[in-house]
Amino acid sequence: MGYTPTDWKKRIVDTPDKYTLVDLGGGLFTITPSEGNVTQEGTPLTEANLNHLETQYDEAGTDLTAHKTNATPPGVHRWTAGKLLKGAGADADPMEIAVPDASGNAILEKLQKHLGVWWFNNHWLPAGMVYNAISGSGAFTWSDERLELATGITANSYAYIHKRAWGLSQGSDWGKKRYLGVQVYIVTYSAQNIHLVSGYCPVTGSANVGRHMGFKVINDSLYGTVADSTTESTLLLETLSAAVYRRLECVLTPGVECRFYVDGVDKGALTTNLPTTINYADYILEMSIENTETVTKSIRLFESRIFQEE
Repeated sequence: MGYTPTDWKKRIVDTPDKYTLVDLGGGLFTITPSEGNVTQEGTPLTEANLNHLETQYDEAGTDLTAHKTNATPPGVHRWTAGKLLKGAGADADPMEIAVPDASGNAILEKLQKHLGVWWFNNHWLPAGMVYNAISGSGAFTWSDERLELATGITANSYAYIHKRAWGLSQGSDWGKKRYLGVQVYIVTYSAQNIHLVSGYCPVTGSANVGRHMGFKVINDSLYGTVADSTTESTLLLETLSAAVYRRLECVLTPGVECRFYVDGVDKGALTTNLPTTINYADYILEMSIENTETVTKSIRLFESRIFQEE
């Protein structure tokens, strides 16, 4: 029920606040307003008018309670997450609509203005476009669509790549939110140490205690991994039994967690031994593979995306 207001009017007279006193004796008087001509009567302050205010207040409270508990969106507290409200006209509830996608131009404009660290790549030519190193029989295959790191057959050989960046702000910092995403083809799944991280990356061995966030494949086990320069924390994400394509993503929220995703599926988070300060924060993409037997091991990197907030 809608609110019906009382039309309160001021009383207008020639001589307001003037009174005639009649002495009744014994200290008693009759007080009579002496207002002269009355131009406007005004609204009387009566029991009925005052109770009307109370009634309207009660009805408004009832309406609000009903609206709050309305099970059908968009009742108050019932709006659907991720939706916008669009006005539906007078006396009608607003309608929920989807948030419109940002246009390509809007996205490019945001990237143009972003001064934080970010790097995207899905084209791996010319050969040697990022720093790289090998030992033993390690080798690279560079192409427009992918970069393959391989060990060759000599045991304990490695291949390693390294990309540094500071961004326009020169602000690489583990104290800022960071995203790492890669598309890879994990060719082999035994007797190997693969590290794919943002931050410090070893070229041999399975452990990584340097400041980093990212992934590693030790033999057939795919892990999420972080470290704070002293201790590494790991989260088992998957056990491999065949060569697989994987979209690997992780998001570091400083001081809170690093959350891991495999092919878009949330696999959980690590909350301890997160990287801090700025050491190795400018090492935005590091990757290595080592074999621990006399068999070639390899991994192919198709796309990398790294973003850090300003």
